[in-house]
Amino acid sequence: FSSVMEQVYPALEGIGREKPLFISEFGTDLSGHAAAVWTRDALSSLVSGRWPRIIGFAWWNAAWPDARSPDTTISLRIEESQEISALFREYIGENPAVRDRVPLPHRDEPSEGNRE
Repeated sequence: FSSVMEQVYPALEGIGREKPLFISEFGTDLSGHAAAVWTRDALSSLVSGRWPRIIGFAWWNAAWPDARSPDTTISLRIEESQEISALFREYIGENPAVRDRVPLPHRDEPSEGNRE
């Protein structure tokens, strides 16, 4: 995850200099042998402030039949893996830096680019 984000983040920043960024519909197939490694990398990088314009994300928590193998299901569902669930609790649910973070200024507060 982080190696790809390092490549695309500069382009995302260029879309709008002061706009926040949101990563939507991402995840990894939990049947993969490296799902926990990938998820740990993604969550730890996202909550670390490594990419300060990213204010949130949406994990694609879904499953569907594998078109290549009808007897197999591709699943990104957090609740189907104790290890992935534990990573979400560690990096999101039990992390006060994430829980208590206010990502955007209140409407009554001027943003950095709008201070008079």
